[in-house]
Amino acid sequence: MPIGIGALTENGDHGLVSSGDMIARGAGRAIERPEKRMAATTEQALAAAAALRPCPLWVRLAGSVIRRLPVGRYVAVSWAGRISSAPFLRYCSAGDEKIAFSCDLRDTHSREVCFTGIYEPQETAVLKALLRPGDCFVDVGANWGYFSLLAAQRVGGCGRVVAVEADPRTFERLAANIALSKPRNCLAVHEAAVEAERIVNLRGYDEAWENFGLSRISAEMASGNTFQVRGRRLDAILDESEIGAVALVKIDVEGAEDLVLSGMSRGLGGRYRNVLIELHPAYLAERGQSVEDVMGTMERHGYRGVALDHTFEANRRACYQRQVSLGDFVRPLEHVFNDPWPHTLWTLDGAVFRSSGEN
Repeated sequence: MPIGIGALTENGDHGLVSSGDMIARGAGRAIERPEKRMAATTEQALAAAAALRPCPLWVRLAGSVIRRLPVGRYVAVSWAGRISSAPFLRYCSAGDEKIAFSCDLRDTHSREVCFTGIYEPQETAVLKALLRPGDCFVDVGANWGYFSLLAAQRVGGCGRVVAVEADPRTFERLAANIALSKPRNCLAVHEAAVEAERIVNLRGYDEAWENFGLSRISAEMASGNTFQVRGRRLDAILDESEIGAVALVKIDVEGAEDLVLSGMSRGLGGRYRNVLIELHPAYLAERGQSVEDVMGTMERHGYRGVALDHTFEANRRACYQRQVSLGDFVRPLEHVFNDPWPHTLWTLDGAVFRSSGEN
């Protein structure tokens, strides 16, 4: 039985109240029964959303200026992020989609969205090109929910979004951001998507780092920010929520890509129409896996793959163009070997690449 917190509605007398729609499930460590954590999860998300202070005036002014800079935009973002500030409520627009989120300027992901209005323009273009009203989007390694919140608006009230995040600290932000944006079609799952149901050791990010998205699965419990979380097959997670066809799966799991795909094996080649994978060659190698292993799995299940161009020139073009088209960044698959963190898109429908302009 799914558990979670309700999508939030405005109430003139009581502020934010639960409407009963399910949007989060399974908070807390996997060694605890999720039902025991339901009330705590609900209260944490509601409290986190309600406690955020308004966006500071200097942030709004800086964002307005930075988005108009012809050069030096990300240098300015980096400098602005050095100003100490407690997390605050930030609204932003990425094209036609508008989201609300808890912004922590220590985190590079939050910082970029806060000041530029977008994160990873190439991948954002994938969502916009492939998602339609009524579709289902699955976000594995959802972080604080940027892609999930955008997708929730793209697919509309008749669509579904499932956001899977293993790090308990990041999951709290994800749940709070869903509460803030109030999508009624978004389910947040605090689990690790792996090859089988088991307890997973997670090496969490260090808050001294600028990137809060670097948590990853570890073979052993280590000192520092380590957690044990419940791991399950993605097939099973979606079955439980009675989700069938999935238009797009996004996978960003810091070197556990092969484990996620193993847990999708029943649906590869059919249920999952398109799969966007960020590959981490060094982390895969630590576990005895390789980029070729991941690519081979997709090809054996009948997918056709392309690389997304993340060269310096492509990133600059993506960041400064008013309209970013997927076709501008589609490259032959062999380009993955020139990129330390290759981004690949796999599809069962070759028409996707023809319509996006691939040669």
